[in-house]
Amino acid sequence: MLHPNATTSRRAYAEIKQGRVAISPARKKKTYMLRWAAIFLIIAIIAAIFGFGGVAGTAIGIAKVLFFIFIAICVVLFLLGLFAGRGV
Repeated sequence: MLHPNATTSRRAYAEIKQGRVAISPARKKKTYMLRWAAIFLIIAIIAAIFGFGGVAGTAIGIAKVLFFIFIAICVVLFLLGLFAGRGV
């Protein structure tokens, strides 16, 4: 169990204790983008099963683009966190 300290506010500690942890808007955006990539991948697989080549190809293309954008954002934020953490 987490204990409050100088960097944790009482409200944040109460939310953690109750299991309600706030998610930053940037993290929500990454989750949404990954979710859309997965949705388009599923659409592409279903379309490929039924033989709709054009729809499957388009959906796979969209899923690939969204996936690589997500990976790029993830790497950039990881590096920013790595370098920002060293300065503290």
